[in-house]
Amino acid sequence: MSAALLSFARMLLEQADIMQKHFGVGNKRVPKFCVSCQHYSFAVNAFVEVVKECDADRYGFILRETQTGSVSRSMN
Repeated sequence: MSAALLSFARMLLEQADIMQKHFGVGNKRVPKFCVSCQHYSFAVNAFVEVVKECDADRYGFILRETQTGSVSRSMN
């Protein structure tokens, strides 16, 4: 075997280990609730009400206030 092949195999094994640690059993991924909106107080107030109604320990909440064009692009 060449040194290049052994180096590549070592790199693959390291990447597999990183992926196992990130996605493996026991690693709980927190679902995210993301809202993208323009800067209006009614939108912020509605988002706050949703957060109050949900179990905030089970979800990650993200409110992204931006301009109209950015809201449309963030939906893709």
